Amino acid sequence: MDPVIPFRWDVARRSQLGSLVDEAPPNVCTQLCEPLLPCAARVLAFAGDADLVFVGRSPQSLFDLLSGLLFETSWLERLTLLHFSMRWTDWAKIGAEHPQAIPALREYVKVLALEPSVIARRVRPVTLIDWVATGGTFGNLVELLHTWSVETGHDWNSVRRRLRIVGVTVRTHNSPKTRRWQQHAGWIHLLPTGAAKNVSMEEGWWEYFAQNQYKVTPSHTPARWALDEISNPGRDKEQLKALRIAHGMFETGKLRPIRQKLASLMARQPAMKEGWFRDLVREVRGQRQVPLVGAMKMPKDRIFTTAFSKVYPLYVRKAERKNRTKDEVDQIIRWLTGYGKAGLERQIKLQNDFETFFAQAPSIHPNASLITGVVCGVHVEKVKDPLMQKIRFLDKMIDELAKGKAMEKILRS
Repeated sequence: MDPVIPFRWDVARRSQLGSLVDEAPPNVCTQLCEPLLPCAARVLAFAGDADLVFVGRSPQSLFDLLSGLLFETSWLERLTLLHFSMRWTDWAKIGAEHPQAIPALREYVKVLALEPSVIARRVRPVTLIDWVATGGTFGNLVELLHTWSVETGHDWNSVRRRLRIVGVTVRTHNSPKTRRWQQHAGWIHLLPTGAAKNVSMEEGWWEYFAQNQYKVTPSHTPARWALDEISNPGRDKEQLKALRIAHGMFETGKLRPIRQKLASLMARQPAMKEGWFRDLVREVRGQRQVPLVGAMKMPKDRIFTTAFSKVYPLYVRKAERKNRTKDEVDQIIRWLTGYGKAGLERQIKLQNDFETFFAQAPSIHPNASLITGVVCGVHVEKVKDPLMQKIRFLDKMIDELAKGKAMEKILRS
């Protein structure tokens, strides 16, 4: 079964949105930042040094804002949006009413590199983030992973150790007697003690994001999991209004005053005692340089063991600074390696290193031998190591893209 991937406009690609978006009213985005910035600071602190998976529609404004806030940091590639909605049903009923739904959902989850076998060997833990009342959505998702793990014979303990949860809850009176959702969640025993943490938000704002806000995408319920139509964009009035706000949140997050405010809020968190969190605060402030794609002058074995997912956003950034697009970067990578769209997305989510990335490539394009010239002071056609040469081929093609070369020439067609 081919994966069916729900469509959502990429709000970071303004050039691709065209006339679909006018600028969102600045006051709207500023108002939404009021509850979301403190929430973002605490979510980052509570999530730990992990990959962040935003579950469903409720946290999408937080996802969009953080995508802007972290756009110039090494954390950008850590953010993933998982379309998933399942609160008022159970797995047995879904299997009976929609026989193709669960297999389709699993294929989609695989594209995001969130199946149990991959979670167990990820470089970093996975933190699931969502608005939570009773924990039903979290519970269904954890049960999906647990059942999947058991069915495929993978050790659940190796998976559960890599899972964390941050729930955004309604702010209530805080006391030792306050009863939290995870204390009566029947599935919570599937995770280690203390794996679930909460970030609170004022009730009016919580309800707005959870229930009242227009969303860019329809709710991804079981009846939709296997439908091909979910791969198509929606253009109804409410979705386009939500798209304008989503894009506005992303652009607002990129503004220096907003990033500085987030950094100040982060600096008040107890997580500041951790080195990874202090590094992130410095990146948000712009005090810690994130290297761009360039010479890659490092020991050969270090290049090979560098995660492709760490360099990929730098390829994109280099291209976009010269008014080229992410789609063009993807087209180049797919031409060279033979990966399809889903295969490339999966490699990025798996965080495979360059050696694995090229080893698993379906086929290196036969015209790759036509790539010649100098990049980073090296004649790519003279590189003797086969893997290093493939890396240099890719560097050279991205360099040509950034220099304005036509795609048909870059692709040696």
